[in-house]
Amino acid sequence: MFRYIYLVLLVMAFTVFAEEKKWEVHIEFAYVKTSGNTQTDTMASKFNADYKLNSNRFYLKGETLYKKDNGKESANKVITDGRWERVIHDDLFGFLNIRYEMDKFSGYEYRISGGPGIGYDIIERDNMNLKSLMSVINYYDRFVDGERKSDSYSSSKVELYFDWDIREDLKYRFDINYIVSLRDNQNYFLNGETGFEIKLNSVLSMGVSYKVNYQNKPPDPDIKRTDTTLLTSVIFDF
Repeated sequence: MFRYIYLVLLVMAFTVFAEEKKWEVHIEFAYVKTSGNTQTDTMASKFNADYKLNSNRFYLKGETLYKKDNGKESANKVITDGRWERVIHDDLFGFLNIRYEMDKFSGYEYRISGGPGIGYDIIERDNMNLKSLMSVINYYDRFVDGERKSDSYSSSKVELYFDWDIREDLKYRFDINYIVSLRDNQNYFLNGETGFEIKLNSVLSMGVSYKVNYQNKPPDPDIKRTDTTLLTSVIFDF
């Protein structure tokens, strides 16, 4: 159900942002269906919207992943993320971040997090950008199973974002983040994603991406620590 709500919000957001020329909108869709000996349905989507005005920068992100194997649900993930950045001096900026996640196959009914941080634009060119961020994030986790129903704690988070327009029609991007609980240093997460985009025209592109999500202490010992996702997507930029 959540994935359908997300798609409706995605279309509504696109309608609003497309009218405001200062917004840069990036949308990805991927769908895979196989039949025969193995029957799978996989649907994924991403939405990014960036807005910059003087010393203020706003970033909205969202993504979904839903998968069925032989009629049985095997993945159901929804993420929404918002960040406000305020330039302090030259390449130095402060920010506030808020995030909502639902990923029951990783053990979480939902996760809500947010907090302040500081960042630095290491490289800022027309064709290349490298950004680093450090923050203190407060988490509230609601678990699907297990003895513990919920948990709240503070974590430190380090992020790195890189994108490079190799050519006019070819783009490479990479991001990675490390999150560790300030209460228990064995409770940490490592997430990374890399991908290429090939531009077909001014709006349409094709992309391939690979994502790795690792959690060192899953809520349930039966849950695997590492999730990987490989997707080929249709991309729209406005």
